[in-house]
Amino acid sequence: MHHLSNVRPCQYSARAWQFGGGRKMHRQVLELRLEILGQRDLRTISAMSELATTLYRHNCLDKAEQLERQVLYLRLEILGQRHLDTLSAILSLVKTLHKRGHLDEAQKMRRQALGLYHQILEQRHPGIILAMSKLDTTLRKRGHLDEAQKMKRPALYYQILEQRHPGILLTMSNLVTTLRKRRNPKDADKIE
Repeated sequence: MHHLSNVRPCQYSARAWQFGGGRKMHRQVLELRLEILGQRDLRTISAMSELATTLYRHNCLDKAEQLERQVLYLRLEILGQRHLDTLSAILSLVKTLHKRGHLDEAQKMRRQALGLYHQILEQRHPGIILAMSKLDTTLRKRGHLDEAQKMKRPALYYQILEQRHPGILLTMSNLVTTLRKRRNPKDADKIE
């Protein structure tokens, strides 16, 4: 049948699958869209993405990664690199890679995503701040504290958004964590 037929239920727990997000429904929608619309239809690709998200939520990370890679490949091929849906596919795959501990690849892809944000969106867009914050998190997990600290530019963030914006709060929190890990408590206290 379709090469996606190898996406089977993970050994998670029957109860979690039954009540946890409609895996069966997502799979049926995907199978129907593949049959009727074909693999290259954007609605089919969205169904793949939704199933990948469900698999991720149920900790079936290997299956989620397979689908996310396929979604990314198709979106790159059909929409091109400078499309927000392609960027979304990159970020979904990065999240799975990060959770699986594939930090080298996640870091590389986060940098790619940040570059795309700069190309697609205006410099002052909240998505850029979020992308920078996520890259900072990956850098910190890998022990690259100097580079992580450079990702944070508090003055710029204050200029872009109000101080109460959730993106600012997350970014500031990440910067404080980085500074504390680098044993710069005085600098961290200035930000808090």
